[in-house]
Amino acid sequence: MNGQFETQNPVENTVTPANQMETPTPEAPKKKGNKISIIAGVVAAVVVAGGVGVFAAVKTGAFLSPSKKVLLAGAKTVSDMGSLGEALKDCVSLHADEYTLKMDLSMNEGDISMEGRSSKEQKQIKGNLNISGAPSIDFLADIGADSVQVEVPTISDHLFTYDYRNEKSGYLLEMVDQDTLDAVDATLKAAYDNQDSNEFHKKMLKVYADEYNTLKFSKVDAKDFTIDGTERSCKGYQTVVTKDNVDHVIDGLETLYEEDYQELMDALDLTAADFVASMREAVEELDDSTTLVFYLYKGQYAAIDIIPENDVSFEVQFLGGDTRMQNMILLADDEKVVEVQGSNEGSVETITMIAEENDTVKFTYDSDSGDITMEAKYDEESYNFAGNLAVDKNSMVITIDDLGSASEDVSGSITWKKGAQFEEVSGDTFDLGNATEEEWQDLLHEIFAAMLGGF
Repeated sequence: MNGQFETQNPVENTVTPANQMETPTPEAPKKKGNKISIIAGVVAAVVVAGGVGVFAAVKTGAFLSPSKKVLLAGAKTVSDMGSLGEALKDCVSLHADEYTLKMDLSMNEGDISMEGRSSKEQKQIKGNLNISGAPSIDFLADIGADSVQVEVPTISDHLFTYDYRNEKSGYLLEMVDQDTLDAVDATLKAAYDNQDSNEFHKKMLKVYADEYNTLKFSKVDAKDFTIDGTERSCKGYQTVVTKDNVDHVIDGLETLYEEDYQELMDALDLTAADFVASMREAVEELDDSTTLVFYLYKGQYAAIDIIPENDVSFEVQFLGGDTRMQNMILLADDEKVVEVQGSNEGSVETITMIAEENDTVKFTYDSDSGDITMEAKYDEESYNFAGNLAVDKNSMVITIDDLGSASEDVSGSITWKKGAQFEEVSGDTFDLGNATEEEWQDLLHEIFAAMLGGF
């Protein structure tokens, strides 16, 4: 977007979404009484009005119109991250075109090791499954421009190949109907041809940004809020989001699905309308209009009022601390339903989330050692995580010491690193799509014998 916005008039402006943040799908609000569930519905209005461009404005110049001030304030608020966010920010491997993602997990049921390798031309998955009561299975799957090739030495010396670009003529057509094969082919083609999802995301975010540009913002009276423990006078800016605004966004998303995934949808006997049907149903439950008021202090959010025409009103207060979002409160009709409490002691950052039913999530991160803990309590159940995060410019390693509930025991590691080393697949080729019935019979006997020998 070249770092600038084009101003059309003092109130309305145009943004481009190249660096904007992907936003959530609107959900339907439920009736008053279940305040937590209503939150999902009113989020739709906030998405259109204030959330579509938070990162797009970080490095732009002067902003004069109310809409630009709201946009820039959102960018500054969410980009002022805690120590964990700062640690992840500089890991360029998370955005690399070529990368390796490796996962090693040990569970009660056995061990799993998986390694995914990805580049613009090629993808591979290498793995080992060592599940209790079954033979250990190694495999290597290679996904290329025309075919998938898989070797599983444990069960066969063959190299299994499947050409997803061309018609099949073998016994597979007797075992699997043509519609199923068409769906598989279309899915594999879509997965390979749409490897660069950034382009689709840019087009999708432009849908949100274009609708944002139609909203009219106006200045309202200032209001006092507590920021960093002190009462502050905060400037207010108001806009109204209608059901039509949300419908326009859904229309744009439906068009994108038609343009980018038509072949896949045809194979699955779906339409773009099917993809967005649940969103349209959710919009029907929304009020005809929702008023949003953004209160700003020193260029960041102090509070957001979310006022549906006929339903529960919400207010999000950004109480501040070391960052503006470190302490927050969500109110529904002036009643506190969710609270975020944050603190820093030395190198340890602690964040606690408390819901109205005393459900809690407590998270700690030590920026010196990289140690992470999390304890979640929900509906009398408890889930825990203990591990470590090690990040540098080219890699991120998450070590899992403990994950799960009292009855579960999961440990291991997840590694994401820049670059990928691909292996050559090998073996006597077995063409899954064109093999004869006799060849399939021989293969199945071979696999059955190999599996029995592993027990």
